[in-house]
Amino acid sequence: MTETQKPLAQQTPREIDEQLATLDGAYLAMSDKRKAKIEFAHSLNGERARYVGRRRKEWPTTTDEVLEQLALKLADEKIPAYDVAKVTELIETVDGLAREMRANREACEPLDAEYDRRHWARFFQVEDGHIHSGMRCQGGSIRVTTRVGWRPELSDKDVTEAVAALGPTLCTKCFPSAPVEYTRGPEKKLTPGYCGGQGKLGVELQMRYASPRGKCPDCGQRVGVTSLGKVRRHKLPTA
Repeated sequence: MTETQKPLAQQTPREIDEQLATLDGAYLAMSDKRKAKIEFAHSLNGERARYVGRRRKEWPTTTDEVLEQLALKLADEKIPAYDVAKVTELIETVDGLAREMRANREACEPLDAEYDRRHWARFFQVEDGHIHSGMRCQGGSIRVTTRVGWRPELSDKDVTEAVAALGPTLCTKCFPSAPVEYTRGPEKKLTPGYCGGQGKLGVELQMRYASPRGKCPDCGQRVGVTSLGKVRRHKLPTA
């Protein structure tokens, strides 16, 4: 019996979450592949998609309908001879991926149940974004299409250890009691020659003019500010 095959009750949070992270990664890859195959199926069926909004495609038939229509065309020999093998392979692949995806979710169930029983701290990180405590955020910042990365090496750790490993980017909704210094975000990289006062509230503001101005709290120059009085990007004063 290998380490990952020992009873779930004897496995550490990290061991359980590493398995879930692997399963989720495999599921995502299968989902992406199946989605591409289904889009190809619609195209082979002579369909054209329309866009809802800027990103979401909407096809005139559902996945089940397009696969059924292609299968009927195969049976009735209405698929061109040069596409028969292609359509046959496509239907088999989509069905096979659906079975694998169901098996993947079934494999997650006992692992999820063990987490529900013990309930330990978890950390998930959005690429170039915040650290969250779950795959969903109470603040709504994680969308359905957002790719969230597991950090199982930090499972059952405290926020201090998470910040030490990932930086001070804790989500304030997921970790409402975290100190401010844990949620301030990574330090901004300054462009050489530019002042670090950008985004800070200016002083001695003059907001009545077409181009509002104020004094930068960092370098002391009078520079342009936004309608909210925040300092715009500007160069450091020359010597």
